[in-house]
Amino acid sequence: MSHWSIPFPVIKIFFGIVICAIVLASCKHEPTRMPVVMFEDAVTDYDGNSYDAVVIGDQLWMATNLKSTHYADGTPIPAGSESDISDTLPYRYAPGGIEENVEAMGRLYNWAAVMHGSRHSNDAPSGVQGICPDGWHVPSNTEWRQLTDNIQDNEQYMEYSLSIGKALAAMSGWDSSRVYHAVGNDQQRNDVTGFCAIPAGYFVFGNYSDIGKYAYFWTTMRSAEHFGAGRAIGYDATGADAKECSLYYGLSVRCLKD
Repeated sequence: MSHWSIPFPVIKIFFGIVICAIVLASCKHEPTRMPVVMFEDAVTDYDGNSYDAVVIGDQLWMATNLKSTHYADGTPIPAGSESDISDTLPYRYAPGGIEENVEAMGRLYNWAAVMHGSRHSNDAPSGVQGICPDGWHVPSNTEWRQLTDNIQDNEQYMEYSLSIGKALAAMSGWDSSRVYHAVGNDQQRNDVTGFCAIPAGYFVFGNYSDIGKYAYFWTTMRSAEHFGAGRAIGYDATGADAKECSLYYGLSVRCLKD
């Protein structure tokens, strides 16, 4: 995993705007593509951000990454700087350290911010509202497995049964890959589900890494004392694989309807 930074603020802002434009365009589906059951403005967070939602199997998922700066009860989520690293204090970050990236990519959050004091869970449903708006919850690893099973078992996604990551990934914005069925290969064939996973990378040890390469998502499952279970979708991979992440990592969040 490589360190990603740009030294000059003006260049960073320009690059952030370019990324936003590319990623937002990648989530618009052409009429000729497989039908996607989408609900526009399905939920609004405390800050007033609205999120579309998509039906996949019997689940209703947010179709974009969470970007709230407050919990549903109005409690602020502290903004973390590059030196704010903790597995017990909640922090939020902007992908790449660039605030302009938030519109398209959402925010990155550490475990404490995501859970908001809730106990870990691998139930379905998880029972953890955590950082999500009212009526929605942070998905467990079990619920993520249900998502990937829905893709694997559904005839309309048959072509993608060996490329679950490709079925979930946005149609552009990924690094290119020569691996057949990988997310970064022939990207216009991505995202038959409408999930539109964005390669927002992650935050760790003061560094922002893997923008354009990976989308990382928190689940509510605790894998060890100082580790939580995440899910990773990579440009050169075909799955949506389970990944053990230190609790101080900043990852993306997708909420699931109760």
